[in-house]
Amino acid sequence: MSTRAPEEAALQGTKEKTPQGWQESTRRGPRQSTRTTAQAAGPAVNQATAQAANQVTTRETSRWDGVFEVTPGMRRLGASVLGMEAIVVALTTPVAITINKVDPSVALTVGLGLAVLCVLVTGMLKRPAAYIAGTVIQVLAIATGFLVPAMFFLGVIFGVLWIAAIFVARRVEGATKR
Repeated sequence: MSTRAPEEAALQGTKEKTPQGWQESTRRGPRQSTRTTAQAAGPAVNQATAQAANQVTTRETSRWDGVFEVTPGMRRLGASVLGMEAIVVALTTPVAITINKVDPSVALTVGLGLAVLCVLVTGMLKRPAAYIAGTVIQVLAIATGFLVPAMFFLGVIFGVLWIAAIFVARRVEGATKR
């Protein structure tokens, strides 16, 4: 017979659902220890679980590892380029309307739409796909030169800055890792 209190006996050996799976809880005095059912089953199950977890992790991270790695410097420089470009593209709207006599609905759609797109892509720069979208924005910025001819020149400058932001940041951060 056990000399433990009924509440303590009820807590011993309970199982609870956690994000990691079912865990077995045992209470030892004021402290509580938990272990997963894989840990309770032994080392063979632990090794198989670890291998399965590594395979899942490897599959998820290897998608972009060798192709394109986003670095903090790339994010900072890319955000700077897209932020300044958003301001310049938004300011082409009144120029297109007043000086070049472009229809206001077209000028507003193109100018402000591209500016909003710049801001949205700036917020997504943690993902590699955002750099593809940023490159498309550079092409669209050059194409706004058909509404405001000065944008041919400014679009090319922002395109060069965009490419420099990607390559210079990677080179600088690669040199600091060594």
